[in-house]
This record gives sequence, C-alpha cells and structure tokens, in this order.
Amino acid sequence: MAIRHASAGEVVDLYPLGPGLIRARTSAITKSELFEAVRLVVRAGMEIKSHAVAGPITLHCLEGRAVLGLPNSEIELSTGQWVFLEGGEPHSVRGIEDSSLLLTIIFHSGSEMRWSRLVRQFGGLAKVDRVGFYAANCSVISAVA
Repeated sequence: MAIRHASAGEVVDLYPLGPGLIRARTSAITKSELFEAVRLVVRAGMEIKSHAVAGPITLHCLEGRAVLGLPNSEIELSTGQWVFLEGGEPHSVRGIEDSSLLLTIIFHSGSEMRWSRLVRQFGGLAKVDRVGFYAANCSVISAVA
C-alpha cells in the first residue's frame, strides 16, 4: 500500500499530539524531487545515529525535547524551537522526552530522491547508509533506536 502524501496547497495539521504521541510513528508528510517533509517521532532515550544529508535541513520541535548532536556541540530543542543545518553537516538526534519534530530536507537535485526510489524498489540496508534516516521507508527510522 502506497504512503499517502500531502498535495501542493493541501493544509496539514502539525499540532502537538499530546497523549497520542505515545502511539505515533514517524511519517512522511510530502515529498517531491526537490523537497521532503517528515513528522519525525523520537522516543525518550532513542538516538538516530550521526549521519549527513546532501541538502540543507530544518528541524522544528513540535513537542517534547530532543538533542541535535553536531561534531563539536549539541543543541537542545524544545517545543516551538527551530534550527537550520547546511547540507553535508553530520548530525544525530536523541530524544530527551518523547518528541515530535518537523523535518524538512531540500535536495540540491532530484538525484537523491531517484536513489531513494531505487533503494525502496530493491530493498537493503543501503537506505540508511546512502540516503540517511529520512529514507521513505519510515519504519527504518523507528528501527534505528
């Protein structure tokens, strides 16, 4: 079954999930050749290991608290806070509390999305190694813990 993505011009609610956060899973919101948005759910104590993506990213903490690990520092994000990273910057994400974050990724070209589609089609661990934690198979994100 295909993952449903929001269409251009469609309004998407990103309100805090509150008590529903405990049952929530990471989910793709929308993606195109040049842009992807994901509601990233990070459980307290869960860590998405250090990785980098080619294009710039933003993380907006919708609820909870999480730590963004950078090569020489850490940034703690709490509800309502937003951060921008340049493409290629290694980073990890760790939940201090159960958290949900809006992740946006800007692709410099459509090549990464084409690679992501190939990996999905043929499977394998390359989706974590080559494309990063934002691979379209969002169950991979949950399994990284």
